[in-house]
Amino acid sequence: MKIVLAILIWMFVIACKQDREQRLKNDPNNAIWIGGADGGCWIQYGVITDSSIEATIFHENGEVWEKGILKKQGNCKISKETLGKTITGFDGENLLTSERCSFRK
Repeated sequence: MKIVLAILIWMFVIACKQDREQRLKNDPNNAIWIGGADGGCWIQYGVITDSSIEATIFHENGEVWEKGILKKQGNCKISKETLGKTITGFDGENLLTSERCSFRK
């Protein structure tokens, strides 16, 4: 029984290592994941100002979804220092935040 358990653990460790290597091949190394187990996207930030953000947004498979300067929509008070921590997702057009404002091309 111990041998079977050891083999299963070893297989699990190898599978996890391969998943990590696959992720690094498909997605940019310095992008962060925004989403959950049911889906999401990778976001790579460039220059952030109080009114805009330069970003590249990637699909789960690493393909570019959107790229460019996204401008703040709405009159929210969000600073460039806190922007990265407040992003909650991308709906295909808007980079969404928890502060009830969004960024759009």
